[in-house]
Amino acid sequence: MKKILALCFVLPLLLAGCSGPSYEDFDFVQPSSPNNAVLYVYRPKSSNRGVQPLGNSYPEVFLGEQSIGLLKYKTHLVYEAPAGRYELKATGLTNDAAWKQHDIVQNITLKPGETRFMKLTIEYAMKEMSILDAGAKYQIFLTPVDASSANYEIRDTSPAK
Repeated sequence: MKKILALCFVLPLLLAGCSGPSYEDFDFVQPSSPNNAVLYVYRPKSSNRGVQPLGNSYPEVFLGEQSIGLLKYKTHLVYEAPAGRYELKATGLTNDAAWKQHDIVQNITLKPGETRFMKLTIEYAMKEMSILDAGAKYQIFLTPVDASSANYEIRDTSPAK
């Protein structure tokens, strides 16, 4: 009987430790001027199990002609810029990038006071791959994301260096 009582006391404590980490909202940077906007570009973990697609490859990201950094696996970039229309490009055609994929380009408009989120998604193109293929095939997208969704994904990334 004492063992059962002890188990009833210890078991809830053990299970509480298994509940996983608790997350708070990610603390996003706000524009330093009302005429500026803040852009986040992030690369979360893929939904594919096992080895992450292009996990060791990374593009250099440009906003217009300005490099904002290298976007490695599970990292994010933060960049403040004047409001306006820009070309956002992820490219491997620089000395620092390790990316053999074609450039990914999006035209975006940054509004005054806005914080904008763009996600680089890389997945294996499982439906396009067969055992006879010489290499993997990928689906790569650079898409806008709303702040509430970005909050859940960016907090699992690190600032790019």
